[in-house]
Amino acid sequence: MKKTTLILLFSAIIVSQYSRAQCPAGDLIIQNQAQVNYFVDQCPDVDTIHGSLIIGDLNSNINDITGLQFLKVVTGGLTIQHNDSLQSLLGLDSISSIGGWLNVSQNLKLLSLAHLESISSINGAISISKNDQLMDLDGLLNVSLFDGDLIISDNNQLTNIDGLANIQDASGSVRIHHNALLPNLNGLIKLKSIQGDLTIQSNDALKNVDGLDSLETIDNHCSITYNGSLSNLDAFAKLTSIGGDLYIGSNGSLSDCTGICGLINNNGISGSLSVGDNLSNCLNNSVLIPYCQAVPTLSIANPEILIFPNPAHQYLRLSDHFNEEIQQLTISTLAGKIIHSQKLKNKRLDLTNLSAGMYILAVHTNHLVYYQKFVVK
Repeated sequence: MKKTTLILLFSAIIVSQYSRAQCPAGDLIIQNQAQVNYFVDQCPDVDTIHGSLIIGDLNSNINDITGLQFLKVVTGGLTIQHNDSLQSLLGLDSISSIGGWLNVSQNLKLLSLAHLESISSINGAISISKNDQLMDLDGLLNVSLFDGDLIISDNNQLTNIDGLANIQDASGSVRIHHNALLPNLNGLIKLKSIQGDLTIQSNDALKNVDGLDSLETIDNHCSITYNGSLSNLDAFAKLTSIGGDLYIGSNGSLSDCTGICGLINNNGISGSLSVGDNLSNCLNNSVLIPYCQAVPTLSIANPEILIFPNPAHQYLRLSDHFNEEIQQLTISTLAGKIIHSQKLKNKRLDLTNLSAGMYILAVHTNHLVYYQKFVVK
C-alpha cells in the first residue's frame, strides 16, 4: 500500500513538472486558436509573462482570447497582429502593466480597443495601424505615460482618437496618417510637448487640427501634407517652438494659416519654413510670411471671452463672464486692416455694416489684448 502511494505521488510530481515545463519562461507567442486554448488549459496560474506577449500570426484563426483573463503583467511588449477573425480583446482586461511597446496592427475585424482599460502606462511605443474596422481608441483612455513613438495609421474606419485624452507628453515622434475618416485630433487635447517629429499626412476627412490646442513645443520637424479637407491651423496658436523644419504642403482646402503666425513672427522655427500648394494665405512662403507680419499675433482666447453667435449675422455679444475692464474693441480683417473701433458701451457689437467673411475681434484691456476670430454670414 505504501509502495503504491509513493508511486502515485511520484507520478503526480512528474506530471506537474511536465505541465509547468510547457509554460513559457520568457516570451509567449500564440499563433492560432489551438495554442490559445492549450496555454489556458496548461498555465492557468500564470499571471505574468516575463517577456513579450504576441497574439496572432499571418492569417491567424484566433477568434477568442477570453481565457487569458488571468494575465496581469507583461514585462515586454504586447503585440496583437494579423488576426483575421478576432473582433474583441475580451480576455486582456486584467493586464495593468506593459514593460515594452503596444502594437495593434492588421486585425481585419477588430472593432475597438475595449478591454485594455486597466493599462495606465506603456514603457515603449504605441502603434495602432491597418485595422480595417477599428472605430476608436477608447480602450487606451487610462494611459497617461508611454515611452517612444505614437503611430496611428491606415485605420480606415477610425472616427476619433479620444482614447488618447490623458497623454500629456510624447517622448518620441507623433505620426498620424492615412486615416480616411478621422475628422479632428481632439483626443490629443492634453498633449503639450513632442520630443520627436510631428507628421499629419493623408487624412482625407481631417478638417482642422483641433485637439492640438495645448501643444507648445516640437523638438524636431513638423510636416502637414496631403490632408484634403484641412481648412485651418487655428489649434497651433499656442505652439511656440519647432526644433527643426516646418513643412505645410499639398493640403487642397487649407486657406487659413493664421494659427502659425505667432510661431513665424516670433522666430519659433529653428529649421526651414516650406509652404506650398495650399490656398489663400497658405499658398506659399511668399504669401504667408507678409500675411503673418500684417496680422496681429493670435493668442489662445481668454477662456472667459465667449462671443456669440458665431457665425454671426447682425450682432455679436461678449460673455458676461469676462471680468476684466475693457478699454476698447476693434474689428480687423485677416490682413490686419482695422475696419471698426469703439469704446465699450455695452457688450453688443453691431455688425450690420460688415460683409460676409471672417474677421478678428480685439478686446483691449488695461494690460492685455485678446484676439478671437469670428465669422459674419
